[in-house]
Amino acid sequence: MVDFYEDTLRIVHWHLDPKNHAAAMQIFGSLTRRPPQIFSWMFTKQDVYHDPDLLPNLDALQRNVDLTHDLGFTRASFNVKAYSDLSLVKEAAKRLH
Repeated sequence: MVDFYEDTLRIVHWHLDPKNHAAAMQIFGSLTRRPPQIFSWMFTKQDVYHDPDLLPNLDALQRNVDLTHDLGFTRASFNVKAYSDLSLVKEAAKRLH
């Protein structure tokens, strides 16, 4: 699994590198059979935030879980951090840094 995350991190880092932006647009265009220029926003500040080490924002996730409970969508909330194991992705990130 650490090897998988290491490979995934390499892909994310490549896509986040501005020098690869034109090539990434070409890839997405080919995959979707759409003009590459419509993907000019991807992996830029116009896109959603992408953590370069693939770490989720557990505090934000906790707020979302709590909100679903507060709004009555779920019967209970739970501690997100108690069920989160980021050790594999952290180990993969250490290999690249």
